[in-house]
Amino acid sequence: MANKRECEVDEILPFVGELSRFQIVVEILLWILIIPQSLPVLIMYFAALSSPWRCVANSTSCTFPYNQTFDADSVEYKARCSMERSEWEFVEEKDFSIITQYDLYCDTEIYNLLTTSLFFIAWAFGAVVLGIASDKFGRLKVLFPSVAVIIITGFLSAFSPNFWVFLTTRIIVGFFKPGAGLIMFTMASEFVGERHRPLCGIILWSAFTLALVLLGVQAYFIRSWKTLFIVCTAPYIFVLAFARFIPESVRWLNLNGKGDEAMKVLRRIAKFNNKEIPSDIALKSPKKEKNSSGSLLDLFRSLHMAKQTMVQFYAWYADCLLVFAIFAPVACYFNPFKADFMLIGS
Repeated sequence: MANKRECEVDEILPFVGELSRFQIVVEILLWILIIPQSLPVLIMYFAALSSPWRCVANSTSCTFPYNQTFDADSVEYKARCSMERSEWEFVEEKDFSIITQYDLYCDTEIYNLLTTSLFFIAWAFGAVVLGIASDKFGRLKVLFPSVAVIIITGFLSAFSPNFWVFLTTRIIVGFFKPGAGLIMFTMASEFVGERHRPLCGIILWSAFTLALVLLGVQAYFIRSWKTLFIVCTAPYIFVLAFARFIPESVRWLNLNGKGDEAMKVLRRIAKFNNKEIPSDIALKSPKKEKNSSGSLLDLFRSLHMAKQTMVQFYAWYADCLLVFAIFAPVACYFNPFKADFMLIGS
């Protein structure tokens, strides 16, 4: 080792290719991986649609004309809540949405809001827990198990015997969501040179937009929430095979004292890119600071780091607020697929 020149990862990347064939293939695989773990985010917009309702035939207390339908948010809503459940019926089939499936109406209809609220709360906790886990155990050991849980649990949620089981599956999927998306973004950035990282990140997250467009198209043709969940999960089980090709993060291996494994990954990348690392190049071992706990408090130990942390916190908060609270609902509201979906049976 004395005759070898020790280099940082960024200094070795030009020898293996900063953005060459290997990185492009990995970017494509991660881009595909984004799709199945993005679909659960807004799927409840279609899976929790309210169904129009009407009086049952020969009803004694429901005085509205038979076959006259009313929306759940119509002025007749309160009148329906004062009737016996047997006096009125949903217009749509039972598997139209979770509203009709689990008979959520009046006081219990608010339960459907929990499926999204608790999803995002679980997401927040998962981001902390799985982020720490990926730093401690490795990116891949969190990434693919998280994707597997999202796909399998999402599939099983279609067979939930009651609302509370379904809600539990939503919480589980929400918790593992950041274990897939955020870690993918990190890995895509770590395999390429510094000047290519913004581009790779933008391209990777474009799959999220495509997934939401795909979700709207699927919901247009699929009238059953159960079938929609199955179609949005089961066909994507093949992505778990990507684990055989995507290597562990070189930076994580090096930071965790696995420099030899990191060099093997770099040589593998170089070989795939038809390049070669000079024999006199070695990966520089990171300096280990004494009494380094590696805790969340490190984000606030210095004024400079605290400022960066708060800027990142605000940026992500503003981004999520715009996407999930403003842009996505507005886009869904004016979505022609949604309009037609809502008019079926009314």
